Amino acid sequence: MSNAVQGARRTKGKIKPPRQLVPDTKSTELWDALSQSIAEIHNHRAYNLSFEENYRYAYNMCLYRKADDLYQGVCKLVTANLDKLAKETIVPAFPTGPVSGGGENVQKAQEGERLLKAIREVWDDHIGSMGKLRDLLKYMDKTYSTTARVPPIFDQGLQLFVKRIIHSPVYPIRSHLIETLLSQIQVERDGYTINRSAVKGCVEVLMEVQDVHDMVTIYKKEFEPTEERFQSERSRTQYYLASQTEAPLLGTLEDHLLTPHLDTIIYMPSSSLESLIDADKVTDLQRLYRLFITVPNGLPVLRKALRETILRRGKEVNAAEVAGEGEGENDGEPEEPAEDVKGKGKKKAGPSAKPTAASRSVEVALLWVQNVLDLKDRFEKLLKVCFADDKSIQTTVNEAFKSFINSNKKSPEFISLFIDENLRKGLKGKSDQEVDVVLEKTITVFRFVDERDVFERYYKSHLAKRLLQGRSISDDAERGMLAKLKVECGFQFTQKLEGMFNDMRISNDHMSGYRDHILKPHVVPPDLDLTVSVLTSTFWPMALTAAPCTLSPELTVACKTYERFYLSRHSGRRLTWQPNMGSADVRVQFNTKTHDLNVSTYALVVLLLFENLTEGDILAYDELKQASSIEDVELKRTLQSLACAKFKILKKHPAGREVLNDDTFSFNHEFTSPMQRIKIGTVSAKVEDVEQRKETMERVDEERKHQIEACVVRIMKDRKTLSHNELINEVTRQLSSRFQPSPSQIKKRIEALIEREYLNRGEDKKSYVYMVASTTMSHPIESLPEDASTPLQSSYTYISKCPTTSGKYIMGVDEAGRGPVLGPLVYAVAFCPVEFKDDLEQMGFNDSKQLTAETRANLLRTLSSEPDNLGWAVRIISPQDLSADMLRRPPINLNIQSENATIHLIQTVIDKGIDISELYVDALGPIAVWEKALREKFPTIPEITVCAKADSKFKIVGAASIAAKTTRDAWLDGWVWEEGQNCHESQVKTATEATAMDEAGSPEAPVSSLPWPTTDYGSGYPSDPKTQAWIRTALDPTFGYPSIARFSWATIKVQLDANKQAHKVVWTDDASGATIAKAFETVKPIDKGRSKVLRDLSIRSVTTL
Repeated sequence: MSNAVQGARRTKGKIKPPRQLVPDTKSTELWDALSQSIAEIHNHRAYNLSFEENYRYAYNMCLYRKADDLYQGVCKLVTANLDKLAKETIVPAFPTGPVSGGGENVQKAQEGERLLKAIREVWDDHIGSMGKLRDLLKYMDKTYSTTARVPPIFDQGLQLFVKRIIHSPVYPIRSHLIETLLSQIQVERDGYTINRSAVKGCVEVLMEVQDVHDMVTIYKKEFEPTEERFQSERSRTQYYLASQTEAPLLGTLEDHLLTPHLDTIIYMPSSSLESLIDADKVTDLQRLYRLFITVPNGLPVLRKALRETILRRGKEVNAAEVAGEGEGENDGEPEEPAEDVKGKGKKKAGPSAKPTAASRSVEVALLWVQNVLDLKDRFEKLLKVCFADDKSIQTTVNEAFKSFINSNKKSPEFISLFIDENLRKGLKGKSDQEVDVVLEKTITVFRFVDERDVFERYYKSHLAKRLLQGRSISDDAERGMLAKLKVECGFQFTQKLEGMFNDMRISNDHMSGYRDHILKPHVVPPDLDLTVSVLTSTFWPMALTAAPCTLSPELTVACKTYERFYLSRHSGRRLTWQPNMGSADVRVQFNTKTHDLNVSTYALVVLLLFENLTEGDILAYDELKQASSIEDVELKRTLQSLACAKFKILKKHPAGREVLNDDTFSFNHEFTSPMQRIKIGTVSAKVEDVEQRKETMERVDEERKHQIEACVVRIMKDRKTLSHNELINEVTRQLSSRFQPSPSQIKKRIEALIEREYLNRGEDKKSYVYMVASTTMSHPIESLPEDASTPLQSSYTYISKCPTTSGKYIMGVDEAGRGPVLGPLVYAVAFCPVEFKDDLEQMGFNDSKQLTAETRANLLRTLSSEPDNLGWAVRIISPQDLSADMLRRPPINLNIQSENATIHLIQTVIDKGIDISELYVDALGPIAVWEKALREKFPTIPEITVCAKADSKFKIVGAASIAAKTTRDAWLDGWVWEEGQNCHESQVKTATEATAMDEAGSPEAPVSSLPWPTTDYGSGYPSDPKTQAWIRTALDPTFGYPSIARFSWATIKVQLDANKQAHKVVWTDDASGATIAKAFETVKPIDKGRSKVLRDLSIRSVTTL
């Protein structure tokens, strides 16, 4: 209707004739009036003029196509005014000739100040006039300057200032200006006072104006020609001076032009490193780097300035985060926004809707990470383009970033939130390559974080929410991020995270089986659709105890149905329900409409309490608490989300934002919303507040106590004795990949270990000694002899109690100790029913080399904890048997001994009645040959797989690896020396003690009854420095090494041959008739021809054998 009325009011348009151009006399009159006004501006009488009138003069001249005349006329007037100012203001201020006497410097300072002030005065006058002309001639600049390809009038005025003042063709202003500036600096260096503001003002003028030809600032062209000076002198020596002149000449230039002024150049306000970076002047930064690397002190000064500018910028980034910190407090809004009926996105509350506190706090975190990434990208570009990827500069940049990132205590949480936000939302519609770029950039920041254990806690929590709520945007992106974290931090860091993914996969398989199960005729299906995720408690960030909650009868029946199904497939398991981590979809009927609500399990339990109430009935808070059994904190958060947030499903009496113990609640029958499906989020802020962060750090500190203690014990068990500082440094080094422990933290844990008698103080009170009660393990394992004093003199086999479960079995084979030169070689097998495969996946078995000793011991106990389903066996081959077989004629090499041990173990298990259907073996030599040999030996096993790294690919092989490694370590750690079984532990001499005794020369130092170190021999591998030291120390010149050593190993043979103290025996028994008896015969004189061993042992020949 309004459009029709408006259309009726429109009048018929008229075609106007084109404007008639006025004669030239009119434009001349306009210019005369405008030129008089410009003259008034130059004479500082602009207050008498009308801006509108003069703007119209210039506007009309452009309309009359006289813009070129206008432009040229203004330039002439400006030129004339500059010449006038030069003559009247600058020339009278030129310095007079030099004077004699002590007043020369004072006169120079005064005359220089007068000239500099005059030039600055002319500059200020000119800039003021040009600013007014720019406003008057704005239309000319807009319509004429671009098409005519001439500078705007203000820029043209700057160029005219250079031509008529700095480079004046009439007066020697340039030479006087340069001489004056340099003389002012010299006067001040001589100890006299100058007017610094006058010098600075003139320098600023030179920084503002550029040379007309090369567009370089006058200041740079006249006062910063350092690189050009070097190039010109270098060119001069090449063309007409002797070549040997170049080096001393350039050295002189460096000493006088560059070295004394490094700080001045790098910190000069107008051309400092900061300003060059801010202006992105790549060429100037390249020139700066080329100059600074030519002198010894140049690079350190540049690195220092770079560090300072990065720290300053990083401080600004952190300050911006602190400024936004107060906006992240909880305001009672739901964590998740509501979704529309189709679930395709988030629904806005309306045009006036404001972001919640949770979203604001997340925005602060995301902005901080993004700002850090942008800053890192910027300096990475500078490093590559301007600083030639200089390694020392790169180190400085990294150190500076690490410093300011770790100064923000929230950085681990912010980085985890950034990853969480991108993996939940931010990567939609991006290609795999773009996803990888985002993740790689995040890892770039993560590399600088010291407190990686704090990051792990936050990341685990965020990952758990994404997995359990189905909020992850891409499983490939999740695993890609996990792979990057694994590369950065190692297997231990991501082991539990990988376990979380594995739980979700297995849970999906269980749910498929459960849905098939409830369709069977004899099973009564529950009234509701239940989806369950079975989580391994050690992998997930949750409490091990069940959260108290009384479920409704319908929920209880559904849970019991699933529990019976699950336990029928897995014996020995216990399910603990965690309603605090679940969610539910429920359809609710209101007076006007039915809505589908997505709520937490707690919220569902509360809503079901209102199901059978009539309209107007209320429930008190105490009644809700008693009926639901939910804890106060969780119940209040749940009621807040239902009654105090945007979607008020319940009514609170009285109304308010907080839930109190005396409040009452009723069902809101009048609730309505334009959306069919509504998500009721739990009230919580995404970024932790002060109390939550304090609680998180308390848990982290508690974990760190155990990690520090474990690290100290591990180090001291290996070193036995260490000074205080050495122990502190070693603990710091080993834990630096997870966090940076302070010396005070380490000292407290050392004191705690001393109290618990793990350590003892040394006699000097400045060192610590590891306390060993006996050579046996604190938790003896089944595969070792019951009598801990029994030495390993011959090989033997141990097999656990065989499982009783009937059916087909899978078996894994692995070894430990093929490479070491000390200790036994152990082969092991593990076996379990095929149906037990899924359970095995959740037990944590893996390549034993990637696990700690404590983890391996726990897993071995796990291996023995399921006697109905798990079995294992080991073959311990003693060092004597290994050496004897390899030295016999013909020899039995290590591969054949390994094959025999493997076949022996498999056959032993088969003889026990175990039906093996799948066999997995870690590769031994050529895979195809070994697999073929096993198939020929065991034709009844249908599936045999031999491959490299089988212990990390198949959990059953990982279980065998645990059994082998733990058994070997137990023997090696508690080795019983058959050469001196009566030797008490207190009599044992370690290598450290032996060294100390040798250095001190004290005869009272404890001496072992054995002539070699009996505890400090390392891991047994030839590359281990402790093992190498032991091999050098333990050599007996006559009998070689004790029984722990493998005599057939090349390491031992080389040491025997290389050691000049060892007795060499030549046994002659060849076909020429010589016999072994010849070695014992004597020839006159008595010792002639006798072997060294016989002489040393004083053996005399009494008769022939």
